Amino acid sequence: FIMSMKDLKNAMYKLWKANRYTFPRICEILGVSVKNGYNILRELQQCYPHITTENFNYLIGSDVILNKIKSITNKGKHVLLVGPPGSGKSSICKRLKSNKIINISGMGKNELSEVVGEVHKANFLGQLYDVITLDGADQFRWKYYKYVEKILKESRLSVIVVSSSIDRIPPSIRRKCVTIKVEPPCIEDVKQFVNIKFPDFKGNIEEIWNLSNNNMNV
Repeated sequence: FIMSMKDLKNAMYKLWKANRYTFPRICEILGVSVKNGYNILRELQQCYPHITTENFNYLIGSDVILNKIKSITNKGKHVLLVGPPGSGKSSICKRLKSNKIINISGMGKNELSEVVGEVHKANFLGQLYDVITLDGADQFRWKYYKYVEKILKESRLSVIVVSSSIDRIPPSIRRKCVTIKVEPPCIEDVKQFVNIKFPDFKGNIEEIWNLSNNNMNV
């Protein structure tokens, strides 16, 4: 089963309107590589220039995960949000209100000192925001992990540490957080979604799924 460019554009637009998928997951559902997905997106942008890859959000289970995070942070506890790249971790965090998101990927000592300063400022001002998210923790220089420990210890706000791998997070940080795993959608999730959103779709979803998994790097 081969979809035409017109069908691919229409499908991508409908999935975008659903406001649930990250861009890599959209490409998986359509059975194309991310590289080819950008070609489809460029065609789509000729009619809808406001659509970008950042407009695609996470799909299945995001509300459940969001409610878990809220339940934990409302108690003043910290969260370690773990999931593979493209599973929607950052998108979920962006949906939290009054959330200060700081990307700590590759940060050095001076930059981390500024982050600590941001936390102190938030503590002092009180209602500036309710949650601080430290994104990109899997790419963080963990020789400076004492700074993150300091943030977790001194912040009056709840902190969300976001990482694609739990093994990249020192045990001392893990112990201070409640771990929540973000799983990518499985084939059954995709079948359910397609059946609901595209009841007239006649393609072999399992075949497309398998092909996309084999060709994502094409």
